[in-house]
Amino acid sequence: MSSALRLAVLSDVHGNAFAAEAVIRDIQTHAPDLTVNLGDQVWGQADPLRALELQRSLGAVEVRGNNDELLTFSPAELPPYKQAVGAWLAEHIPLADREHLAALPLRAVLADGEVLASHGTPASPWDSLLLHLRL
Repeated sequence: MSSALRLAVLSDVHGNAFAAEAVIRDIQTHAPDLTVNLGDQVWGQADPLRALELQRSLGAVEVRGNNDELLTFSPAELPPYKQAVGAWLAEHIPLADREHLAALPLRAVLADGEVLASHGTPASPWDSLLLHLRL
């Protein structure tokens, strides 16, 4: 008889190293079998490079978040309300790191097909399954 998979899921850190540190400490305390990062790792301004380094320390399976896709856009290509943060991130996150995050896969199939991980939906990090649910 096989034991249950202990899975940790991390998502939407948005560059907040302070929150990431607490969550990652908790994940490490529980020692999951597998950790998955669902994206939007650095889009924010609360020490995003350190937040990225902390997340990398987990060795998690990573998928792309919607804001990860924006990391290689020039500020002029971004919607006006995202231009200032995009420009700031371009100065503070190395291009290779931004390119890596922007190129992550949209989904990951794990645990012999038992787990499907994606940021929004398997087809797009911009869509939300929850928007279509009726409670």
